[in-house]
Amino acid sequence: MKMLDLFSGIGGFSLAAHWAGIDTVAFCEKEPYCQKVLKKNFPDIPIFSDIKNLKRSDINGTIDIITGGFPCQPFSIAGRKKGTEDDRDLWSEMQLCHKLLIVFLKVLMRLKNVSGGK
Repeated sequence: MKMLDLFSGIGGFSLAAHWAGIDTVAFCEKEPYCQKVLKKNFPDIPIFSDIKNLKRSDINGTIDIITGGFPCQPFSIAGRKKGTEDDRDLWSEMQLCHKLLIVFLKVLMRLKNVSGGK
């Protein structure tokens, strides 16, 4: 199976996926420090830095799983606490990914119903 890791952080989802035999095809992570860690631990996997510009055509091959760590830094009590004023506030992008997934699942359910479950 192939996985796309969004809001990747330092790659925790991808490490667990690797242990389970799942291959990560790409990361999308904005933070430079996290990108350095990803490059060190996953040197052959491409890293895209801006979820707002990531396109399906950027990813080679089939994707079976999409993961996403919640982009919490702007709201964390350990951080700058700027909330929506922080340029790292990517909650709307995470919500968009979630909405697209729901639409996709609804289409699949309809197709399954129309085809008699096949």
